[in-house]
Amino acid sequence: MEIPNNISTIDSKSLAAYIVLYRTLGMHKDLALICMQELCVRRGNGDNFEYEKFIDEEIAKVPKPSNIGLDGIMSLVGSLSSGKVA
Repeated sequence: MEIPNNISTIDSKSLAAYIVLYRTLGMHKDLALICMQELCVRRGNGDNFEYEKFIDEEIAKVPKPSNIGLDGIMSLVGSLSSGKVA
């Protein structure tokens, strides 16, 4: 993913959402780091958005995968490859 040039114009909640994306799905680490840096700068400049709380609350909303083990994963892959799962 290309890092946006206008990171300073993105609202704080959206910046925090990129961090949630990284922490839940492992996607776009570089962007998440830049967003965290921007949120820290904003806090230093007086922004009172509680991004840590927002991030924790949003991560808590994400469904956790069940612990199905290797046999369950192989069964799911087999079902997907044979077209038995919609």
